[in-house]
Amino acid sequence: MPAVRLAIIILAASFCGLLPATSPAARPWKPSIHVPPTERLGRRMSAPDAPTMKRFAASLEQGRLMLSHGKYEKARAALAKAVDLYPAHLGARLDLARVLLTLGYLKWDYELVKKAQGNIAQAITLAPDNEQARLLSTMIRTLMQRMRPDK
Repeated sequence: MPAVRLAIIILAASFCGLLPATSPAARPWKPSIHVPPTERLGRRMSAPDAPTMKRFAASLEQGRLMLSHGKYEKARAALAKAVDLYPAHLGARLDLARVLLTLGYLKWDYELVKKAQGNIAQAITLAPDNEQARLLSTMIRTLMQRMRPDK
């Protein structure tokens, strides 16, 4: 009888979260990804000054407009300029990664997909729990496995 009571207490404690999960199956799955250190983002981790912010906003808006019109090369140039002006902006990095991923897929260009992976790694550095970045990371990794330049 004491063994049954002990088992019930342990089971109840584990369901309530009082005992840590010991099995890998009990832990939520997150894809493994190499996240480079934050220092690689460049010299500006804070928001840029007002004139630079205006140029950034214009580049970002132009890049998103070109992306919505399917003009991926122009979107790439505008979004790359936006990321250059404000490297710590998560939205600009995600948009640039989307464009690079799309171009890499359409042209079947491994190097473009690799650049998209670098941008996503930086985005995950900025916001580790961002689901969009994790989803894009998974898509990029899958495409890179399918492309495999070593074949």
